[in-house]
Amino acid sequence: MPDKYIVKKKGKDTYLFNMRVPKALQHLYPTKTFITQSLKTSCIKTARIRRDQLVGELATKKEKAFNNSRLAFNSYVETFKEAKEQSEREEREEYQAILMAHSKGERLDEDPNTRGQGFFEHMNNEDILHTEEFPDAQQSAYKMVKSGSKTLPTGFRPTLQDALDSWLKRNLRKNSDTISKMNSTTKKFLNSYGQSDVELEAIHRRDVLAFIEEMVVHYSISTIQGNLSRLRTVFKHSWQIGMIDRKRLANHTYNLIFHGNKLSISGSGLHSSSRQALT
Repeated sequence: MPDKYIVKKKGKDTYLFNMRVPKALQHLYPTKTFITQSLKTSCIKTARIRRDQLVGELATKKEKAFNNSRLAFNSYVETFKEAKEQSEREEREEYQAILMAHSKGERLDEDPNTRGQGFFEHMNNEDILHTEEFPDAQQSAYKMVKSGSKTLPTGFRPTLQDALDSWLKRNLRKNSDTISKMNSTTKKFLNSYGQSDVELEAIHRRDVLAFIEEMVVHYSISTIQGNLSRLRTVFKHSWQIGMIDRKRLANHTYNLIFHGNKLSISGSGLHSSSRQALT
């Protein structure tokens, strides 16, 4: 990115850093559309160095925000589940009290509009959590618990890093070289994808093909096959423990074949079973 995010105001010599606020960091810049900061230099080479430092810092913030939001979501889900269970328990106790009163010929004041509903149905997420942090995580957790859904909402589903971490925990006896290569392959793929992490279900066939195309430029066929084999191991593990279903696993299965100086990729999956030649 030669001069990306670098601007200069008309009539000024000093360069500025100017980037649209990433969605993951909007909570840090609630009143801004762009992050604008002086690079305090009129030298383009120095400006590029300082721009790269700021981009790196923002990438770190994005990764932290992504992880914190997911942690917050899990915590909110547990809080809402407890509140819903308490609400249902109080509702049952109230119903039993009404039945007991009726058996004695007594009548308790009842609101027909709220009969069969506990306090959870009449409170919003902020009433229960008493916080305004991570509003997207709050809303998603509240809707999931209120509806009784078992499906995690988009944005909070298992990620590639989650799958790798799970595999590593279950393969502690693997030698250090294998562990290092598994970490390296995952990091290479995420660099190719352009994110610090990605939900497993968001990874498309084209993303893996793009990864292969990048590797063809730098690595031998055996190295490429090794990286794909390790990536496939992570996907297969994620299916085995229920992170993704079988059809998603099929989307990322490939075989590589050399024809002279051309590499063919034969893949089975939902979208296509065709071969794609890479020079």
